[in-house]
Amino acid sequence: MVEQIPKQMIGQVHGELSVSRHGNIVVISAKDDIFRPFGVLILDLERGSLGSLLVAEGYRRKGVATALLKEAERIAKEAGLDRIQAGTHFENEVAHNLLRKLGYFEMTVAEKRL
Repeated sequence: MVEQIPKQMIGQVHGELSVSRHGNIVVISAKDDIFRPFGVLILDLERGSLGSLLVAEGYRRKGVATALLKEAERIAKEAGLDRIQAGTHFENEVAHNLLRKLGYFEMTVAEKRL
């Protein structure tokens, strides 16, 4: 199922959000006026986790990531979740700052690739 959210300001960019559901996986896309994607966020409703937040270079620092995260939070709450989590690389200060600004708190997880 794909849900089109009417054209709006996505941060400082005029565009459209598109929500596509595939079982427990939700893909939220931000598209410009000619439907080229410039941002995407994946939400796993079963695990309550966010992954793969991507914003095209020319659209960064314009509120696009914030809009995608807020839409994911709305969908998660609507699905009955009372919390969601986002994982970031420990050196990604931009992501850490954004998540802190939106009220996420840090937890430490150690991982080793085998």
